[in-house]
Amino acid sequence: MIKIMLIDSHEPYLEAVSELIGRQKDMATCHKLTSAAKAVEILRNENAEKPDVVLIDADLKEKEPVGLSYATYITHNFPSIAVIVQSMQKVAIYPHKMEESDVAGFLFKDCNNKELLTAIRVVASGKKFYQREVKDVLKRYRQYLDAPDDNEPFLTRTEKSILQWMSWGFSDDSISEKMQICQKAFALHWNNISRKFGTVNLGDILRESIERGFLDTSSSAYSYAKATRVQHFY
Repeated sequence: MIKIMLIDSHEPYLEAVSELIGRQKDMATCHKLTSAAKAVEILRNENAEKPDVVLIDADLKEKEPVGLSYATYITHNFPSIAVIVQSMQKVAIYPHKMEESDVAGFLFKDCNNKELLTAIRVVASGKKFYQREVKDVLKRYRQYLDAPDDNEPFLTRTEKSILQWMSWGFSDDSISEKMQICQKAFALHWNNISRKFGTVNLGDILRESIERGFLDTSSSAYSYAKATRVQHFY
């Protein structure tokens, strides 16, 4: 029986995943938590029931994506426990950091049930599991890192969306709210964007983005965006 600890600040998601696990003959949820700090307390407690697998949300609602830090901590300090990280943010830097930290698995939160259950079984067997879509994101990210400096900047969908909102004059806070990402995640995206363009000057970045056709400069797109809570651009 694979014992699983679930850590997620979104309680309905916790319940849904726990219910899914409960329908499996070879799995059981041993802990459902909304706090990563509480999870570490349990893992340190010699008398507490220990999981085989920890499924943790990278985007725990504690002002910043602390799930990444706790995933690394658990991996390094409890090597017998396999850690799977999930995230709503489809950005390369999250799985890239987890891969470097030797975390067992990574999935985006819109994965299907089959992928999630497969990931749990694979990491419980001592192997690694990174979702196919995650692998594709990492592949494109590595291609960017290995590309010559004069190559066209590689931008993720989220980075393009952030630049689009910036081009319309929206503040960092407004963009974070509209795209439903935390300030820490926004800062990570901006750091990636500025590194790719080789400058922190927003005017230069926007000018080059327009020249390369990354941004929609039509007035109709701006009018639609103002009335839309979440808008992603491809």
